[in-house]
Amino acid sequence: GSVVAYGMVPIAGDELTEALIERCLVDFAWAEKIKRSIASNQFITYENVLGLEEVIDSQEAMAVITPALEKLPDEIASTIQTLNGGQSPSAVFCVGGGAQTPGLPEKLANKLGLPVERVAIRGRQAIANLVVDQATINGPEGVTVVGIASVAIKKFGHDFITISVNGREFKLFNSEKLDVANALALVGYNSRQLIGRNGRNLEFKLNGWREIDFGEIMKPAKIFVNDQPASLQTPIHNGDKITVISAVDGQDAEATVKDFLHNYPGISVVHQDQVRTLEPRCFLNGIPASYDDRISSGDQLDIYYISKIEDFFKEEGLDLTDYKVLVNNIPVNKDYILRDGDRVEVVLKNSHHDSVLSENRLKEVSTGIKILVNDDEIYLEGNREHIFVEVFSHIDFDLNRPRGMINLQLNGRAASFTDVLRDGDRVLISWSKKE
Repeated sequence: GSVVAYGMVPIAGDELTEALIERCLVDFAWAEKIKRSIASNQFITYENVLGLEEVIDSQEAMAVITPALEKLPDEIASTIQTLNGGQSPSAVFCVGGGAQTPGLPEKLANKLGLPVERVAIRGRQAIANLVVDQATINGPEGVTVVGIASVAIKKFGHDFITISVNGREFKLFNSEKLDVANALALVGYNSRQLIGRNGRNLEFKLNGWREIDFGEIMKPAKIFVNDQPASLQTPIHNGDKITVISAVDGQDAEATVKDFLHNYPGISVVHQDQVRTLEPRCFLNGIPASYDDRISSGDQLDIYYISKIEDFFKEEGLDLTDYKVLVNNIPVNKDYILRDGDRVEVVLKNSHHDSVLSENRLKEVSTGIKILVNDDEIYLEGNREHIFVEVFSHIDFDLNRPRGMINLQLNGRAASFTDVLRDGDRVLISWSKKE
């Protein structure tokens, strides 16, 4: 009673039907009726495609389908013998609508070398434990329908399980090892939502030093089965409820110029008994930047917080032509660079205060270094360490109107704003065209 072999033939009853369509000029439905009536009626009445009623003798109809009918039993017999080890079986049962093809059992018996009574057409009456209305599909064509229904009933509730994923119900094929990962793949869940991405790092240079701001760490996905923590490997069963909270990507690192000013607080000076704070100046890729400018990976950020005395008084709106500047009671020229805590005063030239200054103190102020900037000699005053950015207070080079990328060289090598200068150094400063 079990199936030990299975085969198919490349032709079927439709070829017989098509022969009748061509001969009788009828549609497919009428040709099927004619074919099924050959064995039971001597004369068959039908309506052709022109709407005319005609009659065909069953013998003539049989002659129409005979050429195609000869091929069908040949193919069936050959396939049966191949599947049965090259031998004919003891008997053959024909079921399905094609079993009623006129002359098929007789011709098949002849091809297999069996007595005609050994090739039989079976209907639903041979099926045990079947209760059905005999008036509907009671011939061999009904066996196929019952077979399909019987297999479905036997497997009902075994081949599929029902689960829910984030509130949506799904039916899945019930394999032996079904886990959360299998289930999510079968229901089409986007696997990218399970694996988050860390935010991108921000890498740049701050005053020549490499700086890295790390992106935010991603938040991994969370999986629950029946409200209990689970993983992709957790087994699932019929009726399970799977809840997936998608992973959250980390935010990319972001920064502005002002985020890096905590180490550059600026300087405070006293002027007219009032404390004035001079904020740091910032350059992004050699171009003056505001505190709110955003930094991108690969940028060069330079920050310094010094200022010429001349620039200080320009902000105050004071022309120094008729005045002498005193810093900590010592005369200085307009190029003097202010330092944190300096006390700044201005007095009219040739005043009593001016005349009492000693020559030795003036010499003390003039102590400094000489350097060449673009082949011009300049003097940086003060007995202290000088850095590259001070040069801009002594030359005509407008940083507020950039004309490309700024090039800085110190003694023939690339330089930065914070490089230390020494007596006799050669400095080159220029703009290069933007690419």
